[in-house]
Amino acid sequence: MNKEFFTVFIVVFALLAGTIRYTDPLHGYFLSGLNGIKNFYWNTLESIDHTIDEHFNQQKTIISLRDQLARYQEEHLLLQSLAHEFNALVSEKATAVPNRTEIKLARAISYAKFGDRNKIWLSMEEYNTTKMYGLVRNGKAAGIVIEKLGKPLALLNGDGKSSYAVYIGKNKAPGIVRGKNTQEMIVEYIPMWISVLEGDEVHTSGLDHLFYEGIPVGKVLSIKQQQGFQTAVIKTYANTDQLGYFHAIEQQE
Repeated sequence: MNKEFFTVFIVVFALLAGTIRYTDPLHGYFLSGLNGIKNFYWNTLESIDHTIDEHFNQQKTIISLRDQLARYQEEHLLLQSLAHEFNALVSEKATAVPNRTEIKLARAISYAKFGDRNKIWLSMEEYNTTKMYGLVRNGKAAGIVIEKLGKPLALLNGDGKSSYAVYIGKNKAPGIVRGKNTQEMIVEYIPMWISVLEGDEVHTSGLDHLFYEGIPVGKVLSIKQQQGFQTAVIKTYANTDQLGYFHAIEQQE
C-alpha cells in the first residue's frame, strides 16, 4: 500500500512539475508565488536587521546630539559674553582687557531638601569652592551657585537668597533681583528717576561679576514705589521645574 501511494505521489508530482515547466501561464503563476514568498522572507529579515541597526544607531545619535547641544550652548554663551564685552569696548573706546568668562557644564544631582525645589545639589568639573557662579539654563538666567559643605549648591530663581544684578528696559535701569517663587522674582533698588514700564525686558547687568551683561531673566509684571526706590515684580523665563543640565558662569578678572 505504501509503495503504491508513493508511486502515485511521484507520478502526480512529475506531471505537475512538467505541466508547470512547459505551461507558461502556470509556470509564471508558480514563480510569482515563489518569488513573493522569497521577497516577503528577505524583506522581513531586512526589516528586522534595519530595526536593530536603527535602535543602536539612535542611541548613539541621541548621546552624540546631547553632547553637541551642551557644547553649542556653552559656545553660544561664550560668544554672547565676548560680543557684549566687544560692544562695551567699542562704545567707550576703552583699552582695558575685558573680563574672562568661563563656562562649566553642571548637572543637577538631587534636591538639597525634601519639599524645597529651589535648592539643588550640582555636579561640576573643576569646582572652585571660593567662587560664586551665575547659573544659566537654555540661555536664560536660572539662579546662582554657592558653596555648601564643600559642594556646589544651586539656588534657583525661586529661592529668596538667589540674588544678582540686573538691568531693566531700554534705559537699563539697574536693580537687584531676588527670588519670590518658582515663577516670579522681585527687583529692588531701582532708581526713581529712570522710567520702568510693565512689559520691560530684564537682563543680567554683569555688575556683580556673577553673570556677564545681557542674559535674559524675565519680564516686568508690575511696578511700585517704595522708600525712595522703585520695586518691580517680574515673571522669569528659565524653566527649572525639572532636573537636568545647567551651565555655570565664572567671571575672572
